[in-house]
Amino acid sequence: MIFVKGAYRRLFIYMLKRFAFLFLLVMLYLPLFGQNTVDRNSSLNIFNKGIRLLESNNYAAARSSFEQYLKTEPSSEMMAEAKYYQAYCAMMLFNDDAEYLFENFVAEYPSNSKSMMAYYELGNYYYRNNKFKETISAFEKVKAYNLSPEQRFELKFKLGYSYFNLKKFEDALANFKYSLQAENEFQGASAYYAGFIEINNENYEDALTYLKIAEEKDTYKNVVPPMITMIYYGLKDYDRVISYAQSVFMDGRQVKNVGDMEIMLADAYYFKKDYRNANRYFESSLERKGGKSTTQILYKAGFTAYELSLIHIS
Repeated sequence: MIFVKGAYRRLFIYMLKRFAFLFLLVMLYLPLFGQNTVDRNSSLNIFNKGIRLLESNNYAAARSSFEQYLKTEPSSEMMAEAKYYQAYCAMMLFNDDAEYLFENFVAEYPSNSKSMMAYYELGNYYYRNNKFKETISAFEKVKAYNLSPEQRFELKFKLGYSYFNLKKFEDALANFKYSLQAENEFQGASAYYAGFIEINNENYEDALTYLKIAEEKDTYKNVVPPMITMIYYGLKDYDRVISYAQSVFMDGRQVKNVGDMEIMLADAYYFKKDYRNANRYFESSLERKGGKSTTQILYKAGFTAYELSLIHIS
């Protein structure tokens, strides 16, 4: 019986010591656990601060916040997101390392959902810097379903413009046509370049269709009239040269390269033997050009003035 009591006593002392040891461990690690929680909350605050700054277009401060976050949380599950936003801020700031940061992000996180957007932003970066081959390479990797409708129109226009600058006109035309499907920010520019390409392809009816769309936009309404007039003139449709050009002039538009338009209008009147109107526009055009033109135009202008003088004499 004494032995049993002694055994219980020893077991009690053992359990007491073990409990004391475990209690001590908990007390030692509890501050560390609390500290980790505080650190994690602090890091999350830094990340969220970066997001707020990004949303307010304060890219320099936002980049600083994301870089601070990456230093404090190098193994966080939000590290990829922080690196993406770091690269995005660098791009918006025109920082020299923007390309490097985006390329590193794509290489490090190829399956991340933001990788597709990274290619989109990288393509925009290349486009801004007139790196058209690189623009095409980046944009061709973007999946359209990751983009909003407006972003798709933008991407297609920029792809088209990049191909256009590389003189790959068929590829350019295919992309420009996409932006002609609906009203959007890039519709006018797409129509203008599509019209230009179709003029070179001698597809004049298609060219007219595209240029008429461009003409409806404020940016191009004073740019395309000489091109449309040139198409009618090239088709020797002098009636349409006259009716279209006169409608533009009656609108009082400040047409660019109006002298070229006046020459074609004057020549149309010349072929119609309307020497009074032909003389009017030959004189106006030559005055704008300082009396300089081709030998053929100068001859026609002189002949028109001569015919007009005969009319006055008679």
